[in-house]
Amino acid sequence: KSVLIIGGGTWGTSTAYYLAKKGYKSVTVLDRWPVPSAEAAGNDINKVIRTEYPEPLYAKLASDAAKLWRDKNGLFAGLYHQTGWIIGASDRSLPYVENSIKTAGNLGIEPAKLTPTEDIHKQWPELDGSFPQWKSFWSPNAGWANAREGIVRMAREAMKVGIKYVSGD
Repeated sequence: KSVLIIGGGTWGTSTAYYLAKKGYKSVTVLDRWPVPSAEAAGNDINKVIRTEYPEPLYAKLASDAAKLWRDKNGLFAGLYHQTGWIIGASDRSLPYVENSIKTAGNLGIEPAKLTPTEDIHKQWPELDGSFPQWKSFWSPNAGWANAREGIVRMAREAMKVGIKYVSGD
């Protein structure tokens, strides 16, 4: 069967790449720009990769994606930098974070941990505020990735097996 994908950004190129891996040959990706599409949200060198989501589907997808980004022998080798991150939550956002922690635990993903302000000051002295009315959480699972190069690598692999990319007006 023939497949036409409109848009060669993150979703379009990812779809083309995985269709190619499944053996599809008649796939065409259309975009106004060559890879990486100048309009793609993923055309960026510093996208955050995190697993903190209250919705189980998102948390599972994020955890699976993080494994792919971290694979030192995989397609994205060298593009992911696991730095961890601090999650600051006020009364308004605290339910989101607490539900994310609960979801992580239910899925076997290491959850973010409540971190006292004093510990944050010790680890990151440049963050010297008192953070009144806030709770802070530390998650080692987050990092950043060169998403642009990830899109380029997926497109190259797809094109190697005959997936067509067409750019222009």
